[in-house]
Amino acid sequence: MMTEQDVRVTMKQHRWSYLPRKRRNGLDYVYAQRKVEGKKHEKYICAYTALDKLNIEQLVAKLTDIVTATNVGMVQGCSYALQVDEQHLVNQ
Repeated sequence: MMTEQDVRVTMKQHRWSYLPRKRRNGLDYVYAQRKVEGKKHEKYICAYTALDKLNIEQLVAKLTDIVTATNVGMVQGCSYALQVDEQHLVNQ
């Protein structure tokens, strides 16, 4: 139900870039790409030929799933840093 242009616009609204990939088998695939803290994160969206079967809710769910996982990792990293700082203060 979505065109390539629809996918591009939706990704841009959610701060992702459209990234087409061509595999050795000659098929085209659609990926989303985003930079978080200087690291590139990529997520497989679907085969290019399946874009017409993709709806906006499915696309947003895939993009949101990535953001949630990235945020959890960032929060875990912050809590670890706080624990280390607390231990350092106690040991002084």
